[in-house]
Amino acid sequence: MTLRRWREESWRQIQEGFRQGKIREDDKFRAKDELQELIDECKVIRLAVDSLTSFSLLYKTILERKEANLTFFNLMRKWKCTSLLTVNDDLLTNSPELGFETDGIIMLYHVKRKEKRVRALEILKMKGIKIPEETFPLKIDNK
Repeated sequence: MTLRRWREESWRQIQEGFRQGKIREDDKFRAKDELQELIDECKVIRLAVDSLTSFSLLYKTILERKEANLTFFNLMRKWKCTSLLTVNDDLLTNSPELGFETDGIIMLYHVKRKEKRVRALEILKMKGIKIPEETFPLKIDNK
C-alpha cells in the first residue's frame, strides 16, 4: 500500500500504518514524488500543513525528524509557494533550527488567566519588517 491511498486519512492512521507494516519506509520517499506531482499538476501557489509536528512523528529519532523537516522546508522553497505550517510548541523548542528556515513565526496562545481562557497573538519573527515587542489580544468571532 502506498501513501497515495492514505492521502485522505489522518496522520494518526498513517503512523499506525507504519507501526503495523502496512506502509513501508520507502513509501515516505514516494510520497515526496507524489506531492511534487500534485503541486505541479494543480499549480499550487499556497500550501497549508497541519501539522509539522505530526509529520515529524513519522520518523523515529530526533535526527531523522530534523533531517525530514529540513528536507521538507527545502522542498517548499523549491515549489515557490506561500506556505503556512502549524507546529506544536515542543517542536520549536526541541528543533530551534526550524526558526532559521522560516521567514516568519507567529505564536498563538490560549492561556488561562484567573478562571477564564484568553487568546493572544505574538510575532516572534517576520522577515523584512520591524516587529512589535508585545503580545496582542486575539478575539475569534463570527464577523
